[in-house]
Amino acid sequence: MTKLVGVDVSKYNGYPDWAKAKQSGVQFAILRLGSGYGGGYVDKTFEYNYRACKKVGIGVGVYVASYLNISSEIDMTLKVLKGKQLEYPVYFDIEDFSLNGRSYTNTQLTNYTVRYCSEIERAGYYVGIYSNKAFLDSRLYWGRIKKYDIWIAHWNKGVNYAGKYGMHQYTNKGQWKGIPSTGEGGVDTNWCFVDYPSLMKKLGINGYKKQKAEVKGLSKMEEEKLLDQIKQTVVTYEAKDYELAVKIAKQHKAILVPAELNMDFGRMKRSKDTIIGIGNSTGKIDGENFGITGYCDYLVSADRVDEFLEDRSKFLRRK
Repeated sequence: MTKLVGVDVSKYNGYPDWAKAKQSGVQFAILRLGSGYGGGYVDKTFEYNYRACKKVGIGVGVYVASYLNISSEIDMTLKVLKGKQLEYPVYFDIEDFSLNGRSYTNTQLTNYTVRYCSEIERAGYYVGIYSNKAFLDSRLYWGRIKKYDIWIAHWNKGVNYAGKYGMHQYTNKGQWKGIPSTGEGGVDTNWCFVDYPSLMKKLGINGYKKQKAEVKGLSKMEEEKLLDQIKQTVVTYEAKDYELAVKIAKQHKAILVPAELNMDFGRMKRSKDTIIGIGNSTGKIDGENFGITGYCDYLVSADRVDEFLEDRSKFLRRK
């Protein structure tokens, strides 16, 4: 499974030296765009962090610390992101501090979360939710937020969380050259399990324009062959088949997407992507809420991957 290591920073980390951070192993950064406190304000280090990360080639995403001033938080987000490109999602940070001493029902909290996420998504950004296990389990209705990627805060190498998540903040005490510690004694550090940079460019969102293939003067067969080379290929797999998925991905220069993430494969198909699944059948896995997608163009069982690498045409699904 893809696992990149990165940090999330705010004004409490001062002004990092991102060249040194990259040299020490930081692969991405989630920047605090701002906070909704007091009606909303932009983090004073955001513009610096954004420009400096871009300069040294560190992919960035952003988060907004919500105080449930949703309208102003949406307006602030869209205004600040105008003209910028993000390799990682826009995260809505909702936790106990977000309530700011006020009382809300779970329905209200879920409504606020969905409103922010849906409006930012509608504006052309890939959206996620940042929170901790207790808040996710007890205050938000999973059925309404499950379409958004989760970035979970759990300061441990393992995560005691039954839901799906694409990123894990595993410590607040990471030590990275060039990045000052917060008052908590270190730097928030994360593992990311999704190839978000490729996904953003492929989908043409987060400030990126979707690349279009222009093919002229070719026969239909030649056109389809060329487009098949241009389209993105995705390999979806169960955790036990990771090594086999890597073999296929290397040959086809494909993106790896764990089945448990339940990505929007329908949207990928509408973009004319090629989807390869490793499994005996499509549909839900027994005892789990995920499975190999029914949108697969090719379906190969684990014990036949070598055959697939020799001739994938034998595994084409006729629909």
